[in-house]
Amino acid sequence: MARIKRKKNTIKRNIYQHYGIILLQILLSVIVVYFFVMAWQYGWLMLILLLIINVVLLRQRMKKVNVLKGGLKGEKEVLRLLKQLPRRYDVIVNKCITVRGKTIEYDFIIIGPTEVSIVEVKNYSGKLSGTIEGNQLTQSYPKQGRQSKQVKNPLKQLSRQEEFLRSYFNQQNIKYPIKGYLYFNNPHLQIQLNKWDKRIIQSEEKLLNKLKINKKRSPQTKKVYQSINYHR
Repeated sequence: MARIKRKKNTIKRNIYQHYGIILLQILLSVIVVYFFVMAWQYGWLMLILLLIINVVLLRQRMKKVNVLKGGLKGEKEVLRLLKQLPRRYDVIVNKCITVRGKTIEYDFIIIGPTEVSIVEVKNYSGKLSGTIEGNQLTQSYPKQGRQSKQVKNPLKQLSRQEEFLRSYFNQQNIKYPIKGYLYFNNPHLQIQLNKWDKRIIQSEEKLLNKLKINKKRSPQTKKVYQSINYHR
């Protein structure tokens, strides 16, 4: 089984922050309503108005929480999958790398015998369409009748992560191959792009096959691991 190194999960932190805001919102509403009801004969009108506003705001907030929960669930499923790699692999989860004052967080960095793999996980549903060169793609839901929306192109995000890690390696005087993979953990997601990118993966088996390398461990591997794992 691969060796797993977990870092602080920003998705969990964001979920807790949203829950905290929801509780604060409810508490403030109760306090405001209490004083209006006590001091104003039409306080019940304020109560109705605040209830409507709260329902709208809570629905928006819970949508964000549900998106974050979906991402967290996807990461857990991928971690379960990556544990199947041989012990000579190191899997670093939710690692932040900083270069020249700029920081990027990686879902998974897998340090193999002769290369480093970046795995960016997306938990999309419905249909994803557009051009791989564009900054945004369209996520639609043909079978559900929901409104389509624009999402940031995850391939662009993956490319930035690859270049950023290469820049970090250059800074550390490390020469080690880097490969990036965009893993959609929903096998029912329809992908319709103007052309295919070989970094896109939807199959668990294919992802493991891409990561497994039947080669001897490079002398650089230990240095790569230490440089990434102990980076602050």
